[in-house]
Amino acid sequence: MDGDGDHKGAKKKRAVFLSRDVVMLRQLHRTQSRKASPMVLLKDIFEETQDKDRFVGDTMFWKYFEDINTSRIYHTNSVEYRNLKVMCFETVFYIILLAAVSIYAYQLQSKDVFEARIEQLNYWQLGCLSFCCC
Repeated sequence: MDGDGDHKGAKKKRAVFLSRDVVMLRQLHRTQSRKASPMVLLKDIFEETQDKDRFVGDTMFWKYFEDINTSRIYHTNSVEYRNLKVMCFETVFYIILLAAVSIYAYQLQSKDVFEARIEQLNYWQLGCLSFCCC
């Protein structure tokens, strides 16, 4: 190590000046190099199909949520609206489940539960010795 705490053989990272143009170019490169999602490929099928229940609850809506056609959300019979409704219910259910588990874990740390454990331990250790012929 030299005086400033760097290793002598370590490569130094090149400093990148982030300007608006650099960020825009990187974002453009990412969008161009990315494959088309199934949401974009199935857009026409979502609009034309009569059996819309087939696509409700599909995980591609979670995975490619940025490709959901926002103009079709306002139609209550569209696949996009139904999936966003399901996703909203799933999120609310997950938050309620997380709150219930958190409250349960917090209640296990209460003084009453701790005292009940101690009483059970004392009962089985001391009570067993008095009744057993050990």
